Amino acid sequence: MLPCLPDYTGYQGLELDVSGVVGIAPEIFLLSNNMFRYTPDTDAVNARTDVDALLLSDPRNPTGDSLTTTEFDELLRIAETKKVPLLVDHAYGEPFPKVAGSVPCRDGSPNVVHSFTFSKFGIPGERLGFAIRPSS
Repeated sequence: MLPCLPDYTGYQGLELDVSGVVGIAPEIFLLSNNMFRYTPDTDAVNARTDVDALLLSDPRNPTGDSLTTTEFDELLRIAETKKVPLLVDHAYGEPFPKVAGSVPCRDGSPNVVHSFTFSKFGIPGERLGFAIRPSS
């Protein structure tokens, strides 16, 4: 499940089943000067019973909007309650190339898997990456 749309469109091809990856519409908060912010609708995410994993890009692509620590902690709590992994794709965030703020890899939860890529680090067309998960 993508807990907050819009997100990286490449995730839609992860499953052979077209309905395998589903997304939850965001809550939209109006800011000043005709600006707005997407935030995860955590009540809608929590209400789903058919979740095998939560997947999010940080910052969310293509919006460039990063999750707040509070939003990340709430998604982590939901993942822990549902006993599913929270997969965080840092393709545009820390530590490479630091083009935007992102949720830090500060937690030690065994439910979180952080993935990183060098594809945006000057190697066009290549998909070299790594994943980090605390040992359990």
